[in-house]
Amino acid sequence: MRKYLLTFKLGIINTLNYRGNMLAGFCVYSMFILVFFCLWRAIYASGDIGGLSLTQIMWYLCITEIVSFGANTRVYGLVAQDVKSGDIAYQLLRPYGYVGYRFASSMGPAVINTVMFGLLGSALGFITVGAIPGYRLWTLIPGLIMLMLGISIYFFAQMAIGLLAFFVEEPSGFNLLLSKGIMMFGTFMPIEILPGWLKNIVVNLPFSYVSWAPARILVGFEWELFTRAIAMQIIYLLAFIALCAALMRAGRKSIQANGG
Repeated sequence: MRKYLLTFKLGIINTLNYRGNMLAGFCVYSMFILVFFCLWRAIYASGDIGGLSLTQIMWYLCITEIVSFGANTRVYGLVAQDVKSGDIAYQLLRPYGYVGYRFASSMGPAVINTVMFGLLGSALGFITVGAIPGYRLWTLIPGLIMLMLGISIYFFAQMAIGLLAFFVEEPSGFNLLLSKGIMMFGTFMPIEILPGWLKNIVVNLPFSYVSWAPARILVGFEWELFTRAIAMQIIYLLAFIALCAALMRAGRKSIQANGG
């Protein structure tokens, strides 16, 4: 455990050292929020949509974009490169689990970026639409827990796709499907806006529990939604962890079979 905590700490230090990358992310993030503010303000000219006010929808976007700009670990490319280059064979000899090491090294930057982009998003939210009327501050606690669960789901899903490089020549198509699914079914708009038949499908897919569920709870807490959403998050998180473990076991066998 101490090795993973040290790796987590080093990830935070490295992120803080590369302040230029964070500043560039701030600029793009701010541009996206301001563009979407103009778009949604025009859409909401005719009234509230999907049971959410313009104020709630803008705070929703500020939160979901944190996952895209701040907490996206992009571990898929690192893992796929390790597998293709054969470097993973050497890393498996080290005194730590490969998946655990990648998780610790990725969560350090994810946590610090979530905090920094969260502060920026809060500032933009207050500037564009102000505070959500009647907001209950205690709902930040379950909302932030769900946000970290969503980030973890995204990590292990990307980890699993990277490990597919053991078995397919180029797994990038799977990563494209994952990123676009999260983007369309949660990041750009809440799934409440979707047609009823499509919403009933999307609400059972893992995409929605990366960004939609945490953001929806943070802008409008509901006990029924919270209990169902966090249960689905835990189920999908455990499922992706199990998938990563299975892929690692199968990948080890393929390395040994090739004498690597």
